[in-house]
Amino acid sequence: MCMFALRKEKSVMKNIRSGKASLLLVLWCMGLATTLYAQGFVGAATAAPRISDSRTMDAFRELRNRVNREAKPPENIRGSYYFQQEFKKARVVYFGEELKGEVYLRYNAYTDEMEFWKGEPGQKKVEEILLKSAKVDCEIEGEYYKLLPYRSKVNNFPLIGYLIVLNDGAKYKLYLQRKKVFMDETKARTSLEQSLPARFVDDITLYYSIGDETPLPLRKSKRGLAKIFKGQEKELKEFLKRENIRLKTNEDYVKVFAYFNKI
Repeated sequence: MCMFALRKEKSVMKNIRSGKASLLLVLWCMGLATTLYAQGFVGAATAAPRISDSRTMDAFRELRNRVNREAKPPENIRGSYYFQQEFKKARVVYFGEELKGEVYLRYNAYTDEMEFWKGEPGQKKVEEILLKSAKVDCEIEGEYYKLLPYRSKVNNFPLIGYLIVLNDGAKYKLYLQRKKVFMDETKARTSLEQSLPARFVDDITLYYSIGDETPLPLRKSKRGLAKIFKGQEKELKEFLKRENIRLKTNEDYVKVFAYFNKI
């Protein structure tokens, strides 16, 4: 390839002096680009089965990003990055196919990342995380995580992050997001106030979508549900009364969405 390019380069330089450079230069660039594209295409075609083959652990290497950080925050910060500290056996689904082989994951609710356990006892550092891709889903202890676009509950800005699928109906979908939010240290301004250390606090939000629309934050109330199920307010009221649903838990909302996906 290099000798071909060198010979062509010398030929082009010679023809520059003879007034024929323009046409030859264009043809040479086209030939070079075609050769490079063909090599890239063959390489990609050769690599594709290795990445998508769910029977090999090679896929896991393709789906990992390397990092290097402590698994817990500094001692002067109260709280944790995690809702579940331990790594759990998980399923990873890539392009709709489950990857075979044992893998243990832990969701970092502060960085919104899936961390790998490398099998080392007392692992103190996080060295690998799951590739964040819309084509890569994972399930941890029955909770199915999908990387999805959604709207911020603070300012309605578009964001992308992990949402837990609670109900995946054709008409309506319900998701749960568990986040850890960092709060700076708060100094007491008077003797009547109490100082608060730097800390991580829980931030739990339900999201919904109609059809395949972008998930939006759900207002947890009868009024919030009525906004979603427009034109079906009577059915909503009767269902809540019949099933004695008080909308106090996430499970109550799962029941509502399951019902309206059936009717």
